[in-house]
Amino acid sequence: LFGVAKTRTTAYHPQSDGLVERMNRTLLDLLAKASIDHPDDWDAHLNRVLLAYRSSVHHTTGATPSRVIFGREMRLPVDLVYGLPENTPEESVGEYTQRLRQDLEQLYETVRGKAGRQQRRQ
Repeated sequence: LFGVAKTRTTAYHPQSDGLVERMNRTLLDLLAKASIDHPDDWDAHLNRVLLAYRSSVHHTTGATPSRVIFGREMRLPVDLVYGLPENTPEESVGEYTQRLRQDLEQLYETVRGKAGRQQRRQ
């Protein structure tokens, strides 16, 4: 549908999957900071750390992981307290699907361009 290619890596060889290893390192760093007072309770902070990670704009892509994956920003706890803006237009399922596909294609193109520029800088 979106031209995403699946990659294969060697089992038990983490060096071959650099993106996953980078995400794991970032997650470990965030968990270490969140559980600095009680390091053994890192699992109690996991959901909040993942929420923060998924809703933060990433420098390389210029977008949040949630927006890149789902085509929209995620709803945060603050949205439940204060509500969401009511400016969402009425549209059919077909119209929504078409708009979502166009939005994601445009976003993917932007992300690819930004990621490519970042990669060339390194």
